[in-house]
Amino acid sequence: MKKRIMLIEDEELFRDLFKEIFSREDYDIICVSQGKEALEYPKQDLYIVDLGLPGMNGMETLAALQEQFGERVSAILITGYNPDADEDTLQAHGIFRILQKPFNIDVLKKEIAAFFRA
Repeated sequence: MKKRIMLIEDEELFRDLFKEIFSREDYDIICVSQGKEALEYPKQDLYIVDLGLPGMNGMETLAALQEQFGERVSAILITGYNPDADEDTLQAHGIFRILQKPFNIDVLKKEIAAFFRA
């Protein structure tokens, strides 16, 4: 069964590129532009979440997903900012990694592969 990944990112170009690349990697991919949209889908195996989303930011989105599903969700957080978060905070929110924008797509591929191997 294919692993299910949701990208929650407000930049359309990045969403399109992500879907094109990762759909070829044997993943089921859903891309949405806002946190509220993510709540309309069943739980995914991994969420890749932009910290600076409009409306609900990335952390609020993760909290809402956890509340909706009644359990921790797993995520890679992407951001153009330098988030000040300690390891306990990251684990409490199910964050596997934080990637600083801009990043090479190969770095994201490696992090996703590492997540599914863990």
